[in-house]
Amino acid sequence: MKNMKSAITLTLLLSNLQISAQNEPEKPVFETVMFQEGSKIYVQRDLPIYLSVSTSKGGKAINLETPAHPQDANPMFLDTEGVNYIRSKWAIDKEKQTYHEPKREILFPIYADGIAPKTKIFFKGAPEYIEGGITFFGKGLQFNLPVQESVSGLSKTFFSDEGKYIEFNDSKSNLNVEGARKLFFFSVDNVGNTELTRSTSFTIDLTPPETLVEFIGVKFENVVGPSTKFALISKDNLSGVHATFLSLNEVQELIYKNQISMDTLDEGPYRIKYYSVDNVENKELLKIEEIYLDKTAPVSILSTIGDEFEDDYIFVSERTEFNLVATDNKAGVKEIYFSTPSIQEKIFVDNFKLTGPLGLKDIKFFAADQVNNSEKQKTESFFLDNKAPSTSINFGNPSFFTRDTLFISEESEISLSALDDESGPKSSYYWVNDGDTITHEEPFNLKNEGYKRIEFFSTDNVNNLESSKFGAAYVDNVSPEIFINFGLEQIGTEDGLAVYPNYVRMFLGATDDKTGTKEILYSINGSDFKAYSSPKTIDLSERGAFSSSKKYEVKVIARDMVGNETNKTLSFLIKG
Repeated sequence: MKNMKSAITLTLLLSNLQISAQNEPEKPVFETVMFQEGSKIYVQRDLPIYLSVSTSKGGKAINLETPAHPQDANPMFLDTEGVNYIRSKWAIDKEKQTYHEPKREILFPIYADGIAPKTKIFFKGAPEYIEGGITFFGKGLQFNLPVQESVSGLSKTFFSDEGKYIEFNDSKSNLNVEGARKLFFFSVDNVGNTELTRSTSFTIDLTPPETLVEFIGVKFENVVGPSTKFALISKDNLSGVHATFLSLNEVQELIYKNQISMDTLDEGPYRIKYYSVDNVENKELLKIEEIYLDKTAPVSILSTIGDEFEDDYIFVSERTEFNLVATDNKAGVKEIYFSTPSIQEKIFVDNFKLTGPLGLKDIKFFAADQVNNSEKQKTESFFLDNKAPSTSINFGNPSFFTRDTLFISEESEISLSALDDESGPKSSYYWVNDGDTITHEEPFNLKNEGYKRIEFFSTDNVNNLESSKFGAAYVDNVSPEIFINFGLEQIGTEDGLAVYPNYVRMFLGATDDKTGTKEILYSINGSDFKAYSSPKTIDLSERGAFSSSKKYEVKVIARDMVGNETNKTLSFLIKG
């Protein structure tokens, strides 16, 4: 009602303007007359009266005079409203020509009527409402014009219609044209007394109110959110809105008073029925608004594309892309917001990456739907690993370093060791002298003699790639050459064996072109091998090792610095 106050005020102002513009039609003029009804004679009180007598009915009449006061007659005027009498003192019996007994006056009554009828107006058949001095009526309005009659009685009653006066009767008592109206009416009696015009002003309202629904806040298609308010705005151009009614989902009909906040309702579909009634009971046709109240926030999911490794943390690289998607139960996803340590909160449009120094990074994100339901902010942590692993090479034994060169043999096991303190090493690779790239899985050997350049690198578990490094070594697969010499010439030959005297001395030696000889071992006639020229032993050249006359078999082993070994056996005879 309050929201219609200004509209009602404007309507009343317009109505007043319309009423003031309605002027009384031209009023008919009625002649004042004398009227006879039965034995009664009625005279309009202001009319002159002339009295005359005749000795025969319908015969010649002579006007009566008043000699004492000639001015009182011809004409005379009746002095009393209502009945007046013209009298003779005593009545004479027509047959006896004597006074009647008992005596009685002869009275000639004549009725003077100088007062016009009084007409009232009554309305029926329609609701009535008064506001600001204006009377409003609804549908089915009828009116009646009852008259307080004068002495002579009612002749006719008139009322204004379409700019003219017409005679009133019951068939013309219906009023069914909407708008402001000023109704003029009056009555006239049988002697022509005409009532002063009376009038009444009123407004006929035949049109129901109009109610509009308004959603204050967010609304997407037919979906509203909990922050939305629901309002019904009703207007009526004449009598004003009496009440607006609504029901939700067929629940009991209520009078609408204030805005309805959606957050007070449960989530789900709503069928809102509403209509308004004005102050003269014009009822609006039922209207229906169907909505869905969505109070459920969307659900967002963060996913990675590319490098990722899960251990104590979820490790990613600078190349890892992050994608956000969200789903919503009803209104649909409007926007997804996110932030990282290097990106202020913004709307997600396309995949993004983590940047900045190595370490743990938080990605914060949440989604909002089309009716402003926002999910609680989520946080997921990722460890940004932008550091490549570090790989070292190990040349196992045997190995020997000399003259700026590392020497190894084909037995030397070579291994790669990768270190990565973040996501951890994943794979190591190497190639030898521009050969094919090989995945390092276990220690390996190099078989072919010669200089070898081994290039290698590693990747970690998020595919950070190490710049290649190299190591170099010379593969020495050539054994030393053994030399066995005696201190004197042989003295003979027997059974294909050289014969030496029992004082002969033997000298052992070995040469190696790359690393040099590391040790020489010997065994005489199956004895344990002894080191030649060892400080703990006496060389064969320094004692009588062959003093007995017999056959000798000397086995000699020579090893170089990388373990390449040569074996040599010499058999000979000693004669004493």
